[in-house]
Amino acid sequence: MEILRTLGTGSLALAVAAGGALANTYIVDDDGGAGVDFTDIPPALILAVPGDVILVRPGNYSSFVLTEGLTIVGSPGANVAAGVQVLGIPAGEKATLADLLVQDMVVENCAGLVLLHSIAWSSSGTPLSEYLRIQACTDVRVHGCTILGTGGRRAVTVSGSRLELVQSDLRGGAGADTSCGDAGPGADCVVTGGAASRVHLSLTSSEGGDGGYSSATCISFCGGLSGDGGSGVRMSGGDLLVSGRTSDRIEGGFTCGTAITCDGTSGDGLTIHGGGARVSGATFAAGVGCGPTGSPIANLGGTLDAVSPRDPSLELTGNPVAGGAVTFTIHGPAGSNVRLFMGRHADLTSDPGIYLERLATRERALALGAMPASGMISRVQPLPGFFQGFTFWAQGEIVLSDGTVRRTNSVAVIFR
Repeated sequence: MEILRTLGTGSLALAVAAGGALANTYIVDDDGGAGVDFTDIPPALILAVPGDVILVRPGNYSSFVLTEGLTIVGSPGANVAAGVQVLGIPAGEKATLADLLVQDMVVENCAGLVLLHSIAWSSSGTPLSEYLRIQACTDVRVHGCTILGTGGRRAVTVSGSRLELVQSDLRGGAGADTSCGDAGPGADCVVTGGAASRVHLSLTSSEGGDGGYSSATCISFCGGLSGDGGSGVRMSGGDLLVSGRTSDRIEGGFTCGTAITCDGTSGDGLTIHGGGARVSGATFAAGVGCGPTGSPIANLGGTLDAVSPRDPSLELTGNPVAGGAVTFTIHGPAGSNVRLFMGRHADLTSDPGIYLERLATRERALALGAMPASGMISRVQPLPGFFQGFTFWAQGEIVLSDGTVRRTNSVAVIFR
């Protein structure tokens, strides 16, 4: 028997369960105590089955490997050791990681959906050259995440995968300073490659790492050079879509030159070595410095489509707790007709003539009217008493005056 619950007054009916038992919820707390099921994450993964929810309380936890569609929701102070892996999530399953502090993460060979929400990466040591590596995955969505790189490490690398980066703050690591010899280059922030890659940055800032500094002693005795700044985004194949507001910056890394001369080159905002980029809304900027500067966008061998009017984007604000509310805000060109869709599941359906896929199922459609001159329109959504870990999805859509349909990124609302 299908169970229906209404999200808000007359706003959205969502199928919570159909024909089976509701998900099990397990509590993980390294302190133990009453009501606690496990004191570490790996044992919880052994017992849980697809669809189950694991709630992780503040504490320090072991690294783990996630291979099935579970929802793991942490809390402030839930820290996970280096070596988180999400591997081989089967088609039709959804793996969610939220509200955790991690050191590094690999997401590979996933046919199912992987959602990383409100995760922060620490600057602790790791053998990886990037903080987040995504390879051969059908649908990975990174929402509200923070990676502020150090040690010349890239923030994200993507190969042969579809990735959506929304409302996130990313920075490549700075190059190493030196007192003798050449300083290290700043890391590129987001690196994407492979014909199968499809990467969408929306309402996201991505900054290349700063080049390292060569001291006066180094120049006088060793002839060392300062490090170049990294690119905000470097692509070598596939598709790239960038949308957002002017406050969202895709920016190259700084180069400080040396104590004697300015020989480092600042990074490009976007470097295109292959594939096709579609950009609008966000600000592209070369890094600054006293030496040669890069370009806001350096097209060295691909295609570039600077879209006007801009593509829309969807922003989520608010605290998704039972009895609370969240706000959906669509940013886009004034005068366009705006709709908001919400549903129980993510989607990935393409429609002819529309650049972006359907990213949320459409159990509910809301007509928000014409986009005002401010270029933003909002919908406040009351939330009922769903269980922690319950997730629903939203996506906006606009219709321009000539009938052209454009879609926003998706957002996921995970009940805390």
